[in-house]
Amino acid sequence: MEQLTFDICDNNILSENIIDDLKEIIHTVCLKNNVDEKYLSIEELKDSYSVWILEPLELEASGTKTKSDRCFKITRTKNNIRIEYLFQRKEHIAKPDDAVEKILTSKVTDKETGETTSKKTFYHQFDINSASVIPYLTAILEYSLQRYEPSDRFGCCSKYVACSDALKCLHSNNFYARCCWYRKNLEAGRIFYGKNKNNG
Repeated sequence: MEQLTFDICDNNILSENIIDDLKEIIHTVCLKNNVDEKYLSIEELKDSYSVWILEPLELEASGTKTKSDRCFKITRTKNNIRIEYLFQRKEHIAKPDDAVEKILTSKVTDKETGETTSKKTFYHQFDINSASVIPYLTAILEYSLQRYEPSDRFGCCSKYVACSDALKCLHSNNFYARCCWYRKNLEAGRIFYGKNKNNG
């Protein structure tokens, strides 16, 4: 199974100002992946910070910043740093050697149906001075961005014939273009318009 790995650099220890570190991580990953930073948001909670991917369609259509996918949550205490993210992503991001893995299981009851299910909370815990934290957060964010699928979508944009003729999406905003259903058809070789029309 393919895992995302990371490089540890000198002086890569999380600073007292976590927001500045998170902004730098976001900037680096967005630049590398050609994604506008406006699609990411840092949420400051009482004792932690979360980085979220925002719904691109809502942001572009109405300026609404709707949280879509939490990439990770980071909590810093006096002695350690805790990084939590989706359990399903665990096998895709290499665990740093100095991280201690914790998996907690709790019961969650649906308010409407009364149905009780198990919820797994997964996190890695690091020493406060670990040099692995920043590269690890970078790897998690990059994995999350590269595999992000928006929940809100549109059928196609005005470039649908040009995209069909080019056999690929031509939208200038590659991240926003993930909202296009027709792009999925193009990627699967189902061309509905233009000179390459094959009716899927």
